[in-house]
Order: sequence, then structure tokens, then C-alpha cells
Amino acid sequence: MKRKIKQLIEDLSETFKVKYNKGLELVTIRYYNQQTIDRVIVNKDVLLEVKSRHTCQIVMKDKTQTVN
Repeated sequence: MKRKIKQLIEDLSETFKVKYNKGLELVTIRYYNQQTIDRVIVNKDVLLEVKSRHTCQIVMKDKTQTVN
């Protein structure tokens, strides 16, 4: 899988300026509540949170990691 991602980045870099991050996690919670969100983000830095009526998606990283 890593090889495919690396190849994709190389291919896209021929035409586009590509920037990416490592060590991130995407969590999707269906039929969420705040208590569930709070439990999921313990010891995490939230970079992006998107909520709809029934779904919450959170991009986060461990507090001990730096984003590359």
C-alpha cells in the first residue's frame, strides 16, 4: 500500500505541487453524540472536524507526534 501511495505522489508531482501529511487518522462516527467524540479524541490533536446531521468525521494525530 505504501508503495502505491508513493507512486501516486510521484505521478501527481509531475503535474501538480503536492503536499501531504503522515501520521494522521480519520475517524468517522455515525449517529454521534458529544460524549462519543470526547472519548475518541482523548490524547489527540484535532486538525479538522466536520459534522452533518448523523455523521461526524475527525482528522487527528497523537499529541506526541508532529505532522510531516
